[in-house]
Amino acid sequence: MNRYSPIWSQIIDSSLWCEEDYVVKIFLTMIAKKDLDDIVRGTAFNIGQWSKKTEEETLKALKILSSPDRKRIEKQEYEGRRIEKVSEGWLVLNGAHYRKMMFLATRREYKRLKQREYRIRDQSTKEIDPKQKAYRDKTMELGRKLKKIHPLKAPELGKGGNPTQAEAEEMFDEHRAATMPE
Repeated sequence: MNRYSPIWSQIIDSSLWCEEDYVVKIFLTMIAKKDLDDIVRGTAFNIGQWSKKTEEETLKALKILSSPDRKRIEKQEYEGRRIEKVSEGWLVLNGAHYRKMMFLATRREYKRLKQREYRIRDQSTKEIDPKQKAYRDKTMELGRKLKKIHPLKAPELGKGGNPTQAEAEEMFDEHRAATMPE
């Protein structure tokens, strides 16, 4: 069965990244293969096949991953162990922690989108302030006037249908008068 297993960028900051490449690859393979209960159902041979590593490298990696982390001094959950042997395979020890982080990140994104939808809906139901309405109406009227002077629709203005300098200045003055707050 296919599963989605997010990898957080902070994994690069962990002491795991200081291990040999085969250890990192085997751990990432285990993250990808774990079930919803955080158990990787497979033997060392299976894990080696999945990660394209020898059984010897896999056994070494499993030993490193299931041993306390000696590279870091500060206290760590599970003494820095990443996996534990269980009857069905291997348990990824901090799987529940990262699943909770994923839930919180997903929830935060959901709330952000819902708040955005609410603001848009709320904005569309609000009554427009009379000054805003007057400004909007003046701007729209000016837009209609400018459309009338479009070169294809008003060839009699200036050369080639473009407004003359005087006409352009007049339109600018009208626009400024329409858009300046009173």
